[in-house]
Amino acid sequence: MPEIFTVPDKKSVNADPAQTILDAMVDGDIPITNACGGQAHCSTCRVMVLDGIDHCSAPTDAERALAKKLQLPVHVRLACQTSISGGDVYL
Repeated sequence: MPEIFTVPDKKSVNADPAQTILDAMVDGDIPITNACGGQAHCSTCRVMVLDGIDHCSAPTDAERALAKKLQLPVHVRLACQTSISGGDVYL
């Protein structure tokens, strides 16, 4: 199962490919802000993928729209819209 590593706090959690980064972090007791409840409206759950972007799911339509509006770079993803498969990810 892929693992999500958070930097600099050095915490990690296993990521089920069926769940989002947000859900995995919440289940793993890793604090993450999420004001809109995972609807891709607020961007408070955005994370910077330091390594493993190729293991992240493709952006959803909602994520693409918000990323365009906020001019987010491709390595900044919404945790509520992104799932992990095939390898580890460092945030």
